[in-house]
Amino acid sequence: MKTWKHINLEQRKVISSGIAHNDKLIEISKRLSLDPRSISREVKRNRIP
Repeated sequence: MKTWKHINLEQRKVISSGIAHNDKLIEISKRLSLDPRSISREVKRNRIP
């Protein structure tokens, strides 16, 4: 049974905004209630600016 979910468009916008404001991945992950590793993978895989 899988326990993960895909990151949706709204979450990607929050990630992108956080990166633009030089927020740390830990801060972004707390805001979205996600694991910081998920945020890191999302940035690397999808090249979020």
